[in-house]
Amino acid sequence: MFLTHGDTDHIGEALPLIDGLKIEELIIPDGFVREEIEQKVIKAAERKKIEVRTVQAGDKISFQDFSFYVVAPITLTNSKNDDSLVLWTELGGLKWLFTGDAEMGSEERIISMFPSLRADVLKVGHHGSKGSSSEPFLDSIMPSIALVSAGYKNQYRHPHSEVVEKLSSRGITLLRTDLHGAILYNFKGKSGTFSIHPPYDKLKE
Repeated sequence: MFLTHGDTDHIGEALPLIDGLKIEELIIPDGFVREEIEQKVIKAAERKKIEVRTVQAGDKISFQDFSFYVVAPITLTNSKNDDSLVLWTELGGLKWLFTGDAEMGSEERIISMFPSLRADVLKVGHHGSKGSSSEPFLDSIMPSIALVSAGYKNQYRHPHSEVVEKLSSRGITLLRTDLHGAILYNFKGKSGTFSIHPPYDKLKE
């Protein structure tokens, strides 16, 4: 189980998952433990004898058939969001970049440390907040598909219109959970297809 950082909307259900699922390894970024919520998660994992692995930029996490490469955090700041775990991998014939809530500071450090990094699919940082997805970052990563995780009619109005415009002006296809619902990628070997399942609340309108 990967935990990107300690905000409740990212790890709030970690304790039930640790108690209810068989988890062999918990992977967290350097600097993860900052408040009581993160301490509780680590203690719960230790009670269940789950291996806790702390990673940082440059580390490689290998499984049987594929690997994740850690591209952030590079240096720690005072921001949980900007110190999010950021992962790159290749699955189903596509290159994927999962950014957690990484902000523009982290994006700048990533493209500086990994200038040749590219991704077909970008999980947009911080739910599409205007504090992420800088133009230099998008131009360097060069995604063709962007995914935004945001609740339907969420109070923060994510994704921000500026981010949507940046993606649209670059011809990047945007899939967002608030409008499209569950976003699935069914893959086998070196190919796959996206599918969407609209949210129930939106279908009622």
